[in-house]
Amino acid sequence: MDERAPQAESSHDPGAAVKGVLVVLAVTLAGCGGGAPAPRTTAPVEPVPAPSAVPRDSKQAACSAAPEALHRVVVADAVASALEGTRGTVKEVRVEADGPQLSERARAAVMLKAGSALSDEAVRADVGRLWELGELEDVIVESSGSPEALVVTYRVKRAPRVRAAFWEGDGASEAIAKQMGVAKGLRLQEETLTEGIAHVEQHLRELGHRHAKAYVSGVRREDGSVDACVHVNRGPRLLLGEVSLSGNVAISTDELLTLMTVKPGEPLSDDFLERDVLVLQGTYYDRGYVTATVQPPEISEQNGALQVRIVIKEGPQFKVGKIGVAGDLVTTKAAYAKRITVRPGEVFNRRKLLEDITRLQELHAAQKATHVQIATETTLDVAKRRINLVLRVIAQ
Repeated sequence: MDERAPQAESSHDPGAAVKGVLVVLAVTLAGCGGGAPAPRTTAPVEPVPAPSAVPRDSKQAACSAAPEALHRVVVADAVASALEGTRGTVKEVRVEADGPQLSERARAAVMLKAGSALSDEAVRADVGRLWELGELEDVIVESSGSPEALVVTYRVKRAPRVRAAFWEGDGASEAIAKQMGVAKGLRLQEETLTEGIAHVEQHLRELGHRHAKAYVSGVRREDGSVDACVHVNRGPRLLLGEVSLSGNVAISTDELLTLMTVKPGEPLSDDFLERDVLVLQGTYYDRGYVTATVQPPEISEQNGALQVRIVIKEGPQFKVGKIGVAGDLVTTKAAYAKRITVRPGEVFNRRKLLEDITRLQELHAAQKATHVQIATETTLDVAKRRINLVLRVIAQ
């Protein structure tokens, strides 16, 4: 089986909340923090600096450094918190950035103008547009002066370029490092690293390496570049040994196991296991056990394999009591009743009820009433083990 992690994918919503903004107010308030990386967008291509000689001890320094050395503090909404209570008229807007190309693009992105009123909404909109320039590490906004003559400064900090890239661990390679955005000449962006780390770990876990760990460490250099090191340690490969069920009486263990997608001898997928729990729960609902609960699985390691234990509490079986329709009906109750196959006295079946709801939706479509919702209202009579149903039609 090929255990190489596939290409990590990156996505970004330009309308997402502004990330990583540091606002310093020289007047009354101060906020500190840093930035998260921006989405990738088309930008002028800059020449890659010529490679320089990398000292032999650079790998040791980069790979032994703490991961935090490459990251900055992220403040979720520093603009709103730091600008709170600060209002005034903007006298001057300044934009400072690394390099003439970025400076020109940053100035074009800033919409705040001299003579306008200062507001956190306007600043956040500007910061959002600045992040969309791509390849940034931080956006800093400073406000100084008096309320009658405020000076607002946007400082745009480009992400550092990788001088040298290294890798360590039994799951690391040059290809993996490149997929995570760690390669000589590339700009190191936190968003790419975060997505790459999550992607690699998830892929390895799907292969059975549940304890896989990936991270990036490195050293920031005085010239603004970084030496980065990708760490990927797979850990032992653990396969599913056994799935045990307890508490089930009405439905046999063999029948329930055939409904599950996780199988002994294969890697355990948490997503598939979660789906299996829902399937087991639905199976009980389809047989009238409407108070049955399937407990969250307990996963343990024994003798180099994974063991999954699921506890089921069945409860009593319920039959249908009364059933009717109410609400914003679009035709007669008799027309609704003809489409309902669930009958009083029969064992409750969730699947059958859902099929009836589909038929009622088709009735509404035939009546040109497509903007309706059908909600199921239930009342349990525990003593009689009956479940009363009302299908309520709600106009949208």
